[in-house]
Amino acid sequence: MPRILPMELREFDATTLDGTNQSFGAVLSNPAIKISVFNTGNTDVYMNYSGTVSLSMRIPAGGTITFDESTLYFRGIDQEYYLPKGAQLTLTQVTGPSTNGGAIIGHFVTRILA
Repeated sequence: MPRILPMELREFDATTLDGTNQSFGAVLSNPAIKISVFNTGNTDVYMNYSGTVSLSMRIPAGGTITFDESTLYFRGIDQEYYLPKGAQLTLTQVTGPSTNGGAIIGHFVTRILA
C-alpha cells in the first residue's frame, strides 16, 4: 500500500521582517523532499537553514523558489533530502520589510523515515 507523504505549511508576515534571523515556524517534523516558498511581499527575502548565511536562498519580491525531484543531481543516500528532520528555517530581510502586507508561505513535502 502506498504511503502518503506528509506536507508541512509555514507562514510568515512579511511586514515584520528585519535585519535579524527570525524563525520561519516550527522545525521540520520530517526530512523535506520538495520545497516551494512563495513571497507575496514587495521586498526580497533571505531564507536560511539554521541561521547560516552560507546556506541562504533569496526569494525575490513576488517570486517563488522551488526544489523538487527535477533539481536533484544524484539520488544517493546522502543526497535524498533537501533539508533534514529538525531543520529550523529562518527569514531575514534583504533591504527592508514588506510594505504591501505580503507574506512568506512555505510548502514542504516531507517523508517519514522508517
